[in-house]
Amino acid sequence: MTLRTSYIDSDDDYDYVPVSIAVTDLAGRSIISAAGVATTDEDGNLANDWTAAWDEDTDTIEDAFSGTLTARTESNYNDKSQLVWVRRYHEIPSAGGEGALSTNYHLTYYTYDSDGRQEYTIGVASGTATSSSTEQVTRKVYDKLGRVIEVKRGVSDTSHDMTSDYDTYPTMYTVSKSYYDESTVGSGTGGVGDG
Repeated sequence: MTLRTSYIDSDDDYDYVPVSIAVTDLAGRSIISAAGVATTDEDGNLANDWTAAWDEDTDTIEDAFSGTLTARTESNYNDKSQLVWVRRYHEIPSAGGEGALSTNYHLTYYTYDSDGRQEYTIGVASGTATSSSTEQVTRKVYDKLGRVIEVKRGVSDTSHDMTSDYDTYPTMYTVSKSYYDESTVGSGTGGVGDG
């Protein structure tokens, strides 16, 4: 966990300065990033604004930071170190804790193909559950060399349930296609061409 401030006055005080907070896992991936205004009790000591006994598995960041959070983003990864979801808060819950989808945060969910490439990006636009929410879905289609050759988009409205795993997709429409050189001009073969 890192507390960082961009300004220290001539007395080395941090009073009334926005503080950035970064919590990373052992692999160095960001799991929480936040910003807030420290409550330094006018002692100018930022160190006592963080509870050292904080446990990321049981406590929220609000439990540990004795200030007012002004921004918060949380990220979650799977056992393959792939980003699974990101919560971007637009309204920090007043009682602390996770808060509610749409009310407190927007959710972006990611799925991957069998080769580990990001395939679907699902942005929850509104609603509080997959059965009653609206999601904007983007799908990337890859060629054999791992290049994006097509991008499709669709919207899952409130009448379409994507399920809690976000794996029941709406009708998708192609919004872009990319074409690459043929390995032999005019052959119809894929591969690396002459540029």
